Amino acid sequence: MALAWTTLEVEPGKRINILAAGGKLKEIRLFYENNENYCDMKGHQEDIASLTFNSTYPQILFSGDVRASVFVWDIGSPTNQSRLMRYQLLMRLRCPRLDLNPVMNLVYLDHYSYLIAGCDDAMFAWKITEYRNEKRERSV
Repeated sequence: MALAWTTLEVEPGKRINILAAGGKLKEIRLFYENNENYCDMKGHQEDIASLTFNSTYPQILFSGDVRASVFVWDIGSPTNQSRLMRYQLLMRLRCPRLDLNPVMNLVYLDHYSYLIAGCDDAMFAWKITEYRNEKRERSV
């Protein structure tokens, strides 16, 4: 199982903590502070092995699975009136050597705009300078 958390601003001066959890169900579940499950994000075809949030853009979530795929999500932000969130898959990234699975760890380096994926015996990095909805897969 993989876990990551972030803090989102729902209105000026009001913030909430969000926990993301993923694993064998091949989906990411988002929880509010009171352990309320409010969103199930689907997209991975394999077990999810790692999760991390972007500290500069706290609504951006990176997820890695056991078959060398990394997804970039925008989880959105709920309003104070509505706890509903609309997520969007922004990018699908693939580690070039599929035999080096799973993606065991993900780290985003804000200062350099690099996402680093740690696999069994290698590391891969992508420079991500813009978040946009991409339908195609990107490789290193």
